[in-house]
Amino acid sequence: MGIMKITTAGALKFYRFIPLVLAAGLVGACGGSNGDGSGGGGNPVISVTATPLDQTVIAGQTATFSVSANSSSTLSYQWQKNGADIPGATSSTYVTPAADTSADNSQFTVRISAAPSSVTTPPAVLHVFADTAIPAPTEYVVNPAATDAAIDATAGNHDAVINTAVTPKGRLFVFMPGTGGIPLVYRFIVQAAANNGFHAIGLAYENATAVGDLCAGSTDPDCAGKVREERFSGQDTSTLVSVDAANGIQNRLAKALVYLAQQHPQDGWGQYLDSGGNVLWDRVRVSGHSQGGGAAGYIAKQKLVDRVCFFSSPSDVDDVQNKLAAWVLAPGVTPAARHFGFSHQRDGMIPWALIQQQWAAFGMDSFGAFVNVDSVALPYNLSHMLSSNLNKPSWVTVPDAQAYHGITVVDARTPLDANGLPAYRQVWQYQCFLP
Repeated sequence: MGIMKITTAGALKFYRFIPLVLAAGLVGACGGSNGDGSGGGGNPVISVTATPLDQTVIAGQTATFSVSANSSSTLSYQWQKNGADIPGATSSTYVTPAADTSADNSQFTVRISAAPSSVTTPPAVLHVFADTAIPAPTEYVVNPAATDAAIDATAGNHDAVINTAVTPKGRLFVFMPGTGGIPLVYRFIVQAAANNGFHAIGLAYENATAVGDLCAGSTDPDCAGKVREERFSGQDTSTLVSVDAANGIQNRLAKALVYLAQQHPQDGWGQYLDSGGNVLWDRVRVSGHSQGGGAAGYIAKQKLVDRVCFFSSPSDVDDVQNKLAAWVLAPGVTPAARHFGFSHQRDGMIPWALIQQQWAAFGMDSFGAFVNVDSVALPYNLSHMLSSNLNKPSWVTVPDAQAYHGITVVDARTPLDANGLPAYRQVWQYQCFLP
């Protein structure tokens, strides 16, 4: 089986067809042109080449409106919401605060000025779905072997999700499971990414044995890094794993995107590949749970990615020298400001104290102290290091060590609210899906 469609979104997508070019003399007070870039009487002409478009988001997400214009004189901008000026919104792009349903059907315009001329664009409408009323996303289960005959499928199927009912962000969210896990036990987080406007893939990769188990007692200070590299690139860097180039994370993701682009050209999966079929990492948000989070952190050290989201991770250490693994301490390509993490204080598999050390090594402590999301409201003091101490759900019967390790993101262990939605969804949105 190559691909199977699980759920299909309704045909609900908002488009606005509006003129791409507006002469200021038609919309604002600038008079006719003198043929020299100025309007009648010497007033400059403002040419609007792209007007703001309608945006559709879910509650808690931001929306981005933008305009493009040119003139022979310096342009200034003032955005308006429902006809009233928005303080401080004076650039060609405006990003709203996190929206709630009270903002549904709000109209946004921008007044563009080149004194004494001005033009106001037609309104763009903001649509906001309540989190209990989000149209179902479209989900595809993809056999990795169908994307490349050299890839084996022993690590499970990829889970690809898109929601065409919301405005696309032009970013790819890639989530990697923990040790021995498969993407289909992490559907909540991948669906949440799609509902927030991301193309999203739960990626199956070689994760049979934990890095910590493989490197236990190793005298090589870079043991963990070599294992991570082989699993990422497929280069023969470690004797402890056997991953060829076809089965490395890098190739698995690239081939999954090529396959999805071929099967569903209307979805836009190909925008995350260059002309040679290579992943455009600067458009990718990497994430994962446990070992998968370590893989995300390692990728961010090697590639400039759009964001990193750690769940109960990473945990790589040098047992012999009793310090963090060399790759964790090494400088990386992705700035510290793009790293966010979430863990449980009673995690019995990767202790909270170790998580704190790991995150500090990534520079995440530069953006404020650790925040307990159970007692601090959004936006969590703008911290990049989040924790929880909620009790495990009543239906979770695995030992506490495992329960609290998985509670942050594993479907079967994360708490749900009265509507059956993940209780941590606002945490996920903050750490992974906002600008």
